[in-house]
Amino acid sequence: LEGSGQVGEFSVNNWTVQGIVSKKISVLTIYIAGGYSDVSSSLAMKGQYIIEDMVDSSNNFTVEDPVDLSYQESSWRFTGGAKLNFGPVFIHADYSWQAYPVASGGLGFEIN
Repeated sequence: LEGSGQVGEFSVNNWTVQGIVSKKISVLTIYIAGGYSDVSSSLAMKGQYIIEDMVDSSNNFTVEDPVDLSYQESSWRFTGGAKLNFGPVFIHADYSWQAYPVASGGLGFEIN
């Protein structure tokens, strides 16, 4: 689009504080955790943008700083999970209860 001073700005900030307790029983490790998380993000399109009418150019108009969005969320979080060790290979899974719950899992290997 035609215009001047056009720039896009995007920012994301996050921090999490969490305490964890675990217990290993043979090849199984179980854990629980609790903590607090904070996230903020913003998206903006700055500058002047000329919007053209393809049929009648006399209807063209200018928009300044058309997009300015922001989001902020803070929440307590509680997590439970487990890890199974098979020699150098392990699988793990956990679930976090928070403002937006998350389930995760994976397969990995350790090199000592």
